[in-house]
Amino acid sequence: MVVVSTGDLHFVVKVPASTANLGPGFDTLGLAVDLNLTVTLEVTSSASNGEPIVSVECKGRDSKSIPADRSNYIVSLVEKYATGKGMTAFKQGHRYKFSIDNEIPIGKGLGSSGAATVAGITIGMVICGERIEKMDIYRNSLLFEKHPDNISASVFGGLNVCPPNGLKPIQIPWPSALITFVVVPGFELKTETSRSALPSSYTIADTVFANTFYN
Repeated sequence: MVVVSTGDLHFVVKVPASTANLGPGFDTLGLAVDLNLTVTLEVTSSASNGEPIVSVECKGRDSKSIPADRSNYIVSLVEKYATGKGMTAFKQGHRYKFSIDNEIPIGKGLGSSGAATVAGITIGMVICGERIEKMDIYRNSLLFEKHPDNISASVFGGLNVCPPNGLKPIQIPWPSALITFVVVPGFELKTETSRSALPSSYTIADTVFANTFYN
C-alpha cells in the first residue's frame, strides 16, 4: 500500500487489489494484485461556516455502481473511524472532495471491499492526526473487515500468511518469474453467498490432499 501526502489538505491513498484463500490457505493466505484503488481527498475552506460539504467523484472500473455521495462506503468509514476516536471527521466551514479512481472489479473475488476498507481507515487515521504505520492500518482495518488475508495483501503488498488475532502477517517473497493471471466473472458474487456453498468441516484426507497438492 502506498500513501502519498502532498500537503496537509491534499493527500492520496493508493491500495492494491488482492486474491486470497490460496490453495489450503483458507482465510490465511493473501496475495496483492497489480490493480489499484486510488482515493484523493482535497480539503478546502467553504464560503460560510455552515455544515461541511462532502462530495464524491468516481471513475474507472465499475464506477457506476459506486455511490457518489456521503453514503459511499469509504466516506462513511472515515466518519465511523473518527467517531470511534471521539472526533468529527468533517468539520464545519470546510469542503471535502473525494476523488475515487478504481481499477478493481467489484464483488468479483479481488478484494474490492478490503481495499476500500484500507483506504477509508487510512484517510480516517490521517484526519484524526494519527501516525501512519502499516501495522496500525492493518489492525484498525480488521475492526471493520474480517478477512485478514485480503487486508494484509492490500496493506503490506506481496504474499502474506496471516496469524489469528491481528498478529503481524508473515511476508513470503514472491518469485519474480511467476506471473499472475486473473479470470474475472461477468457477475457479482458476495463472499457470504459463496461461502454458504462450502461444507462446515473437512476430512483429514481432504486436508492432507489439499496441502500435498499445494506444496
